Amino acid sequence: MEEDTTLRLEASLVRLRVRQPFFGALALFIDYHIDDSIPTACTNGRWIRFNPKFTASINSAELDGVMIHELLHAALRHSERRGERDPEIWNIAADIVINGMIREINGLKLPFKPVEDYRLKDLEVEQVYDQLIEYNYTYSLPPLATWVSYHLTHN
Repeated sequence: MEEDTTLRLEASLVRLRVRQPFFGALALFIDYHIDDSIPTACTNGRWIRFNPKFTASINSAELDGVMIHELLHAALRHSERRGERDPEIWNIAADIVINGMIREINGLKLPFKPVEDYRLKDLEVEQVYDQLIEYNYTYSLPPLATWVSYHLTHN
């Protein structure tokens, strides 16, 4: 399974370089690892880890979407910017911003039902976080969307 995962990740990176050159360039500056100890995918800004079973369960368009999702967490330095904020609420805020960006890129798809809020998607992650805290927003996460809140808490 690890070899299949490696091939799928490499194919995703090639597609990004051809179809989304900006993200293809970002992808050159991060390490990739296969890790069956995590539920889906995560990043700490220096590497991205993918669970092989999760990777096998999604199609190529969704894998590209997850790859870009993780690359954006790294590029936007969400790990470093979190500071002392609540990790779960911070991740939801960061995902609202990132998923809003991904929705505007033609041809990209995210697996499951990602956390989105069209009222907040154009704000900075810090502003989204403050709104979530101030108005006590809650978001129901699909059972397999563990990756939504896993990114930055597992450095």
